[in-house]
Amino acid sequence: MALTHVDLQTPEKMKKAIDINQAKELLIYTDFNFFWKFVDFNIYETTVPDRMHMLNLSIMKYLLEFAHEYLQQKVDAKAVKEMDHRLSKILCYPGLIILKNGLENVSKFTANDYCNIMKVIIFIIDNLYEDYKEEGILCRKLCSMFCLYLKIYMKLRQESFTDMELAELQVNIIKIFNV
Repeated sequence: MALTHVDLQTPEKMKKAIDINQAKELLIYTDFNFFWKFVDFNIYETTVPDRMHMLNLSIMKYLLEFAHEYLQQKVDAKAVKEMDHRLSKILCYPGLIILKNGLENVSKFTANDYCNIMKVIIFIIDNLYEDYKEEGILCRKLCSMFCLYLKIYMKLRQESFTDMELAELQVNIIKIFNV
């Protein structure tokens, strides 16, 4: 989190690097770049991965798959069925799309599906199970993990951050690894 210097790529910086023979060191091709002739267009900004897309499709997907597999292996199949049942029984609400098949087709979920699950996941998991087969994660800890992730997710939706917000974000990220 303590980023002291980030040097963003711009067409001007890339051209300069080529002009002073630093292209190889910076892994830049010396071929003419078609996009450089557009003054107000920065190809480097357009190809930066969308952090919200990554959060929706990568991290939330991983957390759901982890919870699903964990319940299957450490708790029992009933907990998995109950999770899917709870998810499918959520009443319709404007702006909330519920997946009637639960997490059955998680590999085909869209970012919008994950956003909808994020809105209800704490309620789905809360008091889902009491005991587990082997030593494992308490249900309240699993809820805490999702709760911390959602706090981080909401914080990362901002366009810019104060130093205090970055410090809070760092604390939450560290907490998620200690849940």
